[in-house]
Amino acid sequence: MLEKDSPEMPLKMQAELLGISYSSLFYQPVPPSPRELAIKRRIDEEYTAHPFYGSRKLAAVLHPEMGVSRPTVQAYMREMGIFGLVPGPNTSKPAPQHEIYPYLLSILSRTDRTMFGA
Repeated sequence: MLEKDSPEMPLKMQAELLGISYSSLFYQPVPPSPRELAIKRRIDEEYTAHPFYGSRKLAAVLHPEMGVSRPTVQAYMREMGIFGLVPGPNTSKPAPQHEIYPYLLSILSRTDRTMFGA
């Protein structure tokens, strides 16, 4: 794709034709630190043992032993592609086949309802 030793076309022009920045040709990724790997390993262990833990609970578990904050746990969880198992949306919607019962005290006046504690 790129020819670094091409005499006909300089690297800058090749990068421009490919639509990438010239400086990105020289980028060397930095490997993760041992601390980051240790934190990710502990997150994975806790998540495997307790898949329902979210970032708040994992941060509370990991903070005393590793001094890690919740935003750090959230970033690592996002990077690892894991998330706490929680109920999905619309869990408060009633089932369509469920019968809806009328509120019987609505026919009473306000003063009568206070006598019944409603």
